Amino acid sequence: MIIFTAIIFSLLLLLIFAMLFERSFFGTKTYSLKIDDLERTYNVHLPKGYGVGNKYPLVIVLHGLSDNPTLVELNSGMSKKADQEKFIALYPKGTGKSPSWNAQFCCGEAQKNKVDDVKFIDSLVKTAILDFAVDKNRIFVVGFSNGGMMAYRLAAELSNIKGVGIIAGTAGSKRDMPSAPKRDVATIVFHGENDKSVPLRGGGEFSFLSVDLSLDIWTGGKYDKTIEENESFTKTIYKRENKRDVVSYVVKGRSHVWFGGLQDYIYSLKRPNIFATDIIWNFLKP
Repeated sequence: MIIFTAIIFSLLLLLIFAMLFERSFFGTKTYSLKIDDLERTYNVHLPKGYGVGNKYPLVIVLHGLSDNPTLVELNSGMSKKADQEKFIALYPKGTGKSPSWNAQFCCGEAQKNKVDDVKFIDSLVKTAILDFAVDKNRIFVVGFSNGGMMAYRLAAELSNIKGVGIIAGTAGSKRDMPSAPKRDVATIVFHGENDKSVPLRGGGEFSFLSVDLSLDIWTGGKYDKTIEENESFTKTIYKRENKRDVVSYVVKGRSHVWFGGLQDYIYSLKRPNIFATDIIWNFLKP
């Protein structure tokens, strides 16, 4: 009962702040898809002015462990961004009582039950292309925490994913090392300096890889690195020959949050000075 009350209270808070910040979520519809005898659901937000005569980028947003599509939609402001920038925002739901994604090395019931989430997202992309006016050359995945870990896996295994935005995630663990993708995947990463759930320098319950090691593996270890720093973050740019840069932001004084999201605002009690959603879209959209 206490947990249920806390969830309702958190949802109400997010709804209040969503209205204050004009976060768009009305008009989002829920759909379902059956994969391996599992009824999977996902929410779709079509941008204002959507028309089948055009083709729209598709941004798949993956929630974190114990989260859900509605909360990540409200927290991230991705549907408002979709209305402004004219892309389709799609929010799938993980599996289990505490919804999670099977990123192989993490987490929850999805990993324990060996749920084939790669197959689910692959089928979801193909379904979205049939049902909506999707630009096949502009399909992106953005994920938070366990969702960010899943985004890494999707980018490595699905050739139709052109770019990823990772917030508070990692590419693998010391027990399950990732491999670099064989193609060019636009990649931008955000991590909190004080993140204790998925530590910046690695470790924790799942022996997570550090952000630096994740990106060293992800880039194949072949890059020229430049660092920019200000009072809010440290930005590292991994420049690669004949490939798009990989970019990493370490956000100072922040923990395990969607940077600039409603939760970040509630925790810090001030308007955050970095909004990951805006930066991710500006990076992915070219």
